[in-house]
Amino acid sequence: MIARWGAGCAGVPKATQTCPEGGERRLTMRKVMAVAVVMMVLVCGPAFGVKYLVTGNYNNPSNEGLIVELAGDGVSIASTMATPAGGTRSHHPAYNSGNGLMLFGGSHPGPIGVYDFQDYIDNGTTTVSNWAYGGGMGLVDDYAADPNSGKFLTSERGGHSTASTIDPTTGAWTYGASHTEGIPETTWIYNNTVYMIGESGNCWSTPLLGDGTTAGAMTNIFNTAGTVGIPHSQGGYSEWVTCVSASDGTTYLANLGPTVYEFDLNNPAGGVTGSVNVTGVFTNADRVHGIQLDEAAGRLYIAGQENAGVDDFIGVIDVSTWTVTKILREVDGDTVVTSTAGGLAFVDLGGDGVIPEPAGLGLVGIALLGLRKRRS
Repeated sequence: MIARWGAGCAGVPKATQTCPEGGERRLTMRKVMAVAVVMMVLVCGPAFGVKYLVTGNYNNPSNEGLIVELAGDGVSIASTMATPAGGTRSHHPAYNSGNGLMLFGGSHPGPIGVYDFQDYIDNGTTTVSNWAYGGGMGLVDDYAADPNSGKFLTSERGGHSTASTIDPTTGAWTYGASHTEGIPETTWIYNNTVYMIGESGNCWSTPLLGDGTTAGAMTNIFNTAGTVGIPHSQGGYSEWVTCVSASDGTTYLANLGPTVYEFDLNNPAGGVTGSVNVTGVFTNADRVHGIQLDEAAGRLYIAGQENAGVDDFIGVIDVSTWTVTKILREVDGDTVVTSTAGGLAFVDLGGDGVIPEPAGLGLVGIALLGLRKRRS
């Protein structure tokens, strides 16, 4: 195949491919490929989407968590750094993509630590705002971020027995929809609805209001054991840790055991649609206590413990094959810094994919003109 370039013939419009004297300006396939490479490099520009995992350390403000920057394959480690000091109880980390704030919420009486994640990554230091729990509040568990309002929601254990909302910029609490199950163990958001699972395995729901709060009574919609078929964990307490696929309601959860389960939140009666026991990779795993989904990549990140809670690990599950891969493991000499209820957060700074850069188009034009000039 021969590509033709008619711009170098005198007196002939650039679109014309044959010169009057019958000559032709030709580009060999090698040069065509070279031009294509230039276009790919200059037009596409750099790939965006640096991703991080953030661990929590149970109720120990002096022993901060760990930030793991993931390499492009989503499994290898590019770098690690400690979470910022500043009074945070490194417990149940949650990231809000709406305002870029990372929250660490410990058990009562707190404090709750909030900081700008990007600022800390860029500068290695940042200001941590510490907020107290509201008056009369009981213990709380993990947090769910609402990007639209920039707020965080949590399941309060005792006290007001509500779905409680905190404004991370002011520390103000709003006590919202109530439930009757004493110890709800997790909170997550799907399709503008707040969900919780309690100690008896009941799943509660309530609409999420536009300001990031809830109101009224929560509805008991199903029981995870009786409806879905997922067993309860140690001592009758659920300690569920969940994350939900934003597009279709697929829910992944672990209940302080070594198994991660999958079911359809839109059809819980359909039962368990997938599961994996992580002891195939983490041999003495006691529990998975943190899970986060990178839906675009089809990966489920997990944090947990081995050997009766002595050793920590972080791993990744390919949800299409249920293949488990190690990222960090304390028994292998890695630093993990997590704990029984420390939790896990996932941060995607910039999203996936390659974004064309308009400036690159001009550079491509310059490259092509230079090639034409050399061939004239």
